[in-house]
Amino acid sequence: MKKVVTVGIGRKSFVIDDDAYQRLSIYLARFKEQTGMGKETADVMEDLEERIAELFTEALGSKYQV
Repeated sequence: MKKVVTVGIGRKSFVIDDDAYQRLSIYLARFKEQTGMGKETADVMEDLEERIAELFTEALGSKYQV
């Protein structure tokens, strides 16, 4: 049995398993490090998270699943 985590991504809540949470956290941290956009980094990260949330929503539809 895997642990699951409730996360807020792009102003939406999702339930993902712990492995996915770790991978997503690493991805976002590396992306943030590599952008080097200074003051605009927060806006870029917000846009990225919103896009990830859109993709998750499209993949899940109206189903509530991990």
